[in-house]
Amino acid sequence: MKQVLCFTASWCPHCEEFKPIIKKLTIPYNIEVLDVDDNQDLAIYYDVENLPSIIFLKDNLLLDKREGGFKNENELEKYIKNTYQKY
Repeated sequence: MKQVLCFTASWCPHCEEFKPIIKKLTIPYNIEVLDVDDNQDLAIYYDVENLPSIIFLKDNLLLDKREGGFKNENELEKYIKNTYQKY
């Protein structure tokens, strides 16, 4: 089963900026939004260093990971859609 983890934080301005597009994509792409402060063990496990971080899993195996660096909502949405379809 495909799963997408999105690590964010309330104090992260980029996370807040991208919150509407992430919320829009949550159901169709099975995105689980996780606050890094509330999920520190999982963030450490996946070596999350920048926010927002998007992690793609299939059958609990890491397939793809991207941390920060999204220029705008369109780029973030395109990355999620293309990566999800790729795997």
